[in-house]
Amino acid sequence: MEDLFDALVGEGKTQKDLLKLVAQTGGVRSDEAADRLKVKRSVIDEWVGQLSKKNYIVAEAQDVRNPLIKPTREFKEAYARVADRLLYREAPETARALEESTGQKESLQAQLEEKERVIEGLKAELIEESKIRAVKDEKYQAEKGAMEAQWQDKAAELERMLERERAERLKLEDLLRRKSAPQEAAKEPAPVQTAQPKTEVQEPPAPETTPRKHEPTAHAITPVEKPQPEEDITAPAPPKDEPAEAWQPQPEPSPDTQKTRQPQLPNITSASSDGKDVTSLVEYLITKGKADSKKAAADIGVDEKVIAEWLKYLEGKGAVEAKRKLLGGSEISLKKGSDAQALIGEIKFELVKVELAKSRGL
Repeated sequence: MEDLFDALVGEGKTQKDLLKLVAQTGGVRSDEAADRLKVKRSVIDEWVGQLSKKNYIVAEAQDVRNPLIKPTREFKEAYARVADRLLYREAPETARALEESTGQKESLQAQLEEKERVIEGLKAELIEESKIRAVKDEKYQAEKGAMEAQWQDKAAELERMLERERAERLKLEDLLRRKSAPQEAAKEPAPVQTAQPKTEVQEPPAPETTPRKHEPTAHAITPVEKPQPEEDITAPAPPKDEPAEAWQPQPEPSPDTQKTRQPQLPNITSASSDGKDVTSLVEYLITKGKADSKKAAADIGVDEKVIAEWLKYLEGKGAVEAKRKLLGGSEISLKKGSDAQALIGEIKFELVKVELAKSRGL
């Protein structure tokens, strides 16, 4: 670089030496320039004034006693053009290699800028996706809260219904107990009175003055009353508020009759051995939309006969559509407009009622 500058500005302690020093260092203080060029400080100040007028250098006046001398942009551009011409003239291969490397650098710089633009685009898309996801999460939480509140309201309503059912059961039990009290009292056996035979006391006959001949002695015959027939203690007495003619005692129900009075839990609503009931099929159809009955049985984990019973029950409620297939099975789906969640709540309520009836033993 020093030889190149000597060829550009020549040798000797002149203004060109100051330009050379400023170009090499990129900026130098006045005292340092005087020391390195071995000249007086006043000479440096004079050169700075002359070169500043030519717009080659500029002295920053932040420190007036020792200003910083820097090359101007015009001088840098002129110096670069002269250096390129000298480099091509003296070392053309080096110049071409430098030009190729400069081209590669510019190409790499362009690729880097393109990748940076792609990265910025991906960042913008990620931010947008994050916003969309935040909105969806907020909507999901709101819907979840609404569903939980709805189910809590339904659970509270079912609890109130159960309380009313318990109160009605207690009333019925009290009423049955009061009605059965007179019948139980009538069934108790009445004390049986044994008829005692009545004996008549006969006065002794008066003695006769004239004896009778061989007359037999007359013995008094005591009449005996017949015993009264015992009352039928098995027949209950009629209630006080009903006439005896209109009241007829009811026969005791047989064990078979009592069994027939017990409410039977329908198979379509009863829970299976693994805790699944018809609501499992409704929830499955909510998730799948349409499904084959055989595949539904396999996915839910119950027998196909159970699925058939559930379908019959849901078809009776008008909640599902089932298209029978020639090779067996059905294509099932929920009917349009049917409220699946309300249907699940209704079925669960029916299950609770049936279980309540079973627990009462009615």
